[in-house]
Amino acid sequence: MGGVTNKLIEVGNLASKNDATYLDILKTVEESHFTTIRALIDVKEQSALIAQIKGLFNEIEDLLKGITYIKELSNRTMDLLVSFGERLSTTIVTYTLQSRGINAEFVDARDIIKTNNNFGFAEVDFDKTNPLIVSKLSSNKIVY
Repeated sequence: MGGVTNKLIEVGNLASKNDATYLDILKTVEESHFTTIRALIDVKEQSALIAQIKGLFNEIEDLLKGITYIKELSNRTMDLLVSFGERLSTTIVTYTLQSRGINAEFVDARDIIKTNNNFGFAEVDFDKTNPLIVSKLSSNKIVY
């Protein structure tokens, strides 16, 4: 799944210039994720994961459509856009582990890692983050 962050940055920049080619690039990234799912997950168990991943790509498309409307890509919006790369991959990894009988749980990093508002260059607020991580890791599941 390498290069997804770079592709998300690219589509964000294209969308901010109202360059519709971002849609073709995004479809390529989406198909790459579906190909990975088909390679990792038994065909009878793919539909739920494909639906989840499609939902995330719908969110990306909505975000990019907004970027085309305002013709602007702020650091905050870019941070949100690139966050989808990790959210997509961790969703697939978690589901794959679960499908193989491993007691894994998806954790959205946005729920446990807290930062300042310096978008594009945010720093972790460890006083807020550490207790959240400890609390989450105290469960009996493997967390990704």
